[in-house]
Amino acid sequence: MGTFRITSVALLLSAAPAVGPRTIAPGVFDAPGYEITSTLEGARLVTVLSAEGAITTQYGDSADPARITRQFIVRYRDGALWGIDGEHRTYLYTTAARKLEAATATMRHVMKSTPPHARGTAMPAPAVIRRLAAGTSIAGVPAAGFSIAAAGQKWRVWVATTLPRAPASIRAGLAGLIPVGSASRAALGAFVGYPVVRVELARGSGWTRVLETTSIRSVTMRTADLAAPAGFTEVRPPADSTRTRPGGFDVPANVIRGPGPEMGHPELYVVLWGQKLNDSTTRAGQGAVLAAINEMVKPAYTTWLGDYQSHEQRLLGVYRRSDLPPRTVGSSNFAAISAMVYDVGFKERAP
Repeated sequence: MGTFRITSVALLLSAAPAVGPRTIAPGVFDAPGYEITSTLEGARLVTVLSAEGAITTQYGDSADPARITRQFIVRYRDGALWGIDGEHRTYLYTTAARKLEAATATMRHVMKSTPPHARGTAMPAPAVIRRLAAGTSIAGVPAAGFSIAAAGQKWRVWVATTLPRAPASIRAGLAGLIPVGSASRAALGAFVGYPVVRVELARGSGWTRVLETTSIRSVTMRTADLAAPAGFTEVRPPADSTRTRPGGFDVPANVIRGPGPEMGHPELYVVLWGQKLNDSTTRAGQGAVLAAINEMVKPAYTTWLGDYQSHEQRLLGVYRRSDLPPRTVGSSNFAAISAMVYDVGFKERAP
């Protein structure tokens, strides 16, 4: 599915890309809306949405449950989109149309950077989407379920079809990011843009719940909150130089701070993927690879990462997969890489 990763796409499908640091208190807003509280891979997610837009806050710091880790606001009438950095009181501004175009451009880059003989397999097969026969009620709200088979994984996604839906312009853009065959287009159109209230990933003979909604309540939503917070400073991204730099994924070094959390103390988990890489006859090569990675987390290299607020890095584990990676996994096949990460995370209990 190209850059498809079900949890991130699920949030996009709900058109609730994340919230500013302001308190959303019921009873002081301008339009009827809903507050949806969910858990997403262990983090708490609170979305407030109406027919005018959506505001979502993710709280992912277990040591400080009140601390906001991801924050965005989307306003439907003009597609305005803000990413908020509450800690530094800054924000990034863009539009839904630009974000969708950027995602499409990434797909084009994948094809462009793939050798001509492999372009037919650089992108995975279209997803297969089917509506589940039986609906259900989640947090007291009717929900329709859909099965999705993509990138070697199987998912079940439930959406709240009685809650406000993103406008047609946003729905069309989102649907365009998910390659499907003609038999799946109706099912895709039936759920894209609705709030996602449950996501499950197939694991063996059972299902692992990735996103679960715990409460949905009626509120009213103030139109004035669908804008950048007062007193915050806009951070402008560097000028786009894609027209002048060579092909591939070259990135200019003038990075800027985004609205997400800082990775100050990353913990590295190495995945040795492939039968030959895990064979007893290649132990010397495996050792050389791990020794090289260990060198990468020593001060001679990592001292320079202090500019990015990253001060300590550790290699904590090695995971082995003996199955054969897809031929194009080294050609920006993000779907295959994402599938591997989920398998390691859920099946082998990696973080």
